[in-house]
Amino acid sequence: MIYVYATAERDAPLPPRDGLGGAAVMGLVEGSLVAFVTPYPPGGLEPCERTLWEHEPVVDELMESGPVLPLRFGTAVHEIRALMERLQARAAELRRGLERVRGRVELVVRALDAGRALASRRDAGRLADRLHPAFSELAAESVCELTPEDGVVFAGAYLVDRRDTSEVERRADRLGRDREDVELVCTGPWPPYHFTHLA
Repeated sequence: MIYVYATAERDAPLPPRDGLGGAAVMGLVEGSLVAFVTPYPPGGLEPCERTLWEHEPVVDELMESGPVLPLRFGTAVHEIRALMERLQARAAELRRGLERVRGRVELVVRALDAGRALASRRDAGRLADRLHPAFSELAAESVCELTPEDGVVFAGAYLVDRRDTSEVERRADRLGRDREDVELVCTGPWPPYHFTHLA
């Protein structure tokens, strides 16, 4: 079982940390691309908080050295050959994806219900229609999900140039201060998970 963290350009450096189970992270090069992996991670791939926090710092480190297409936590293949064949078959798509995220990061803005009865999906939609454009206008791409979990009215993910991260944070703070029905919380920068399509 080969655990896969992300795809990047072939000259991307290895992250300066171990991966799942304390095992080394390797780079497997195919053409102009590299996949960062841990073969047969100690302890297997059982999803838990510990393994999640072993995955995330690896991808964060990769993001700091250049464009990266992160894979969701828990992504694995059965053998290296299958992974290399996938990289080869999707090389053009992956290169376009790396260009799309180059110099950009993901920020997430969540509107948390402050207990003032934004009870319906329609209410959540109306609020998102008012607030989401204030952030999406700063983004190359964005997605917005209504009521993704209890207590969250909407969650927006924004692919923004690194230089614009502070402005997104300032807008969230300013718009949040003006409302009593929701609290706006901005987190990130994150690797561009919402803008990577590598199923």
